[in-house]
Amino acid sequence: MAKPETEKTEKKLFKKPNVQVLQRRLSRPFGAPSTKVKLTEDGWDARWFNAAIAADHIWRAKEQGWQGVVPAELADPDQIGGYQVSPDGYVVRGDKGQELLMKLPSDWRKQIQIKKTEENLRNMRPGVMKREVAEAAGRTLGDQAGQFMNDNVRVVGDVTDKMERIQRSGELE
Repeated sequence: MAKPETEKTEKKLFKKPNVQVLQRRLSRPFGAPSTKVKLTEDGWDARWFNAAIAADHIWRAKEQGWQGVVPAELADPDQIGGYQVSPDGYVVRGDKGQELLMKLPSDWRKQIQIKKTEENLRNMRPGVMKREVAEAAGRTLGDQAGQFMNDNVRVVGDVTDKMERIQRSGELE
């Protein structure tokens, strides 16, 4: 006896997902980072800038070297889903077209990220914050103020790294 058509349809709707999908999800349980937007020309990093965040958000991005992306530069337009073209010819998305896809040379972005890391690591060393505060006080208020800050101010919260060994007991297992 043939199965009713509705039963066949239900089986199609509730098909088990591919095991590879599960393995990929288990390797990144918090989800994958955003997919890199592929452009026709290599050597560019693209990302979305949202003008709704701040009125000058797009302007600031342009001042930092980011450039708008035109539809012809998209390697796979389907990758980014629905998009529109702004009056000046750039790829935008959002209800009001407030998100603009922009690009920056990959080597520039890498150099900028390296500089950010260097700066962050430099500022995390013990005593750096106290020295910078004392120097700023000395520049703006005079040498005596800078010396006072250096001698009397105690900085709370310098960053230190250390390893802690945790002994496991069988109680909670």
